[in-house]
Amino acid sequence: EAPRNIAEAAGMAMESEVLRFLRQGQDPGAVFDVRPDIISSSITRVTALEAAIWSRRVRLLGILERERAIPNDKVRRHLVCLAGDIRANELADRLLREGTSDCEAGHATRMIAARSQ
Repeated sequence: EAPRNIAEAAGMAMESEVLRFLRQGQDPGAVFDVRPDIISSSITRVTALEAAIWSRRVRLLGILERERAIPNDKVRRHLVCLAGDIRANELADRLLREGTSDCEAGHATRMIAARSQ
C-alpha cells in the first residue's frame, strides 16, 4: 500500500516518496498518523524524522540531512536518543556530531509511545 504521508514514507524507507512529500511541503518534523504495520501497533503517531530512525536506513537519514530536515540540536539529540533506544547504532553515530549523548535509556521511545495512545 502506498504511503499516505511523509512519516509513512520514511517508516517504509521509500526515499523517493519522502522527497516527493517534502517537495509538496509536508513538514518532516510534524507528527503524523501512521498505520500500525509501518512501525508497530503501539507506535502510530510519529514525525518523519522519527520514522526514518525506525527504518534504520543510513541513506534515508543522509537524504533528510542533505535536505536540512533536522531543524536544530534539540531535535537531533532526540533522534540520537531514539536511535540508541532501538539500537540503531550506525544512525546514532551519524547523528552524534561530537562527544557523547546524555540520553535516558528508553525515554524517547516511551515519549513517542505515549503520544500514540
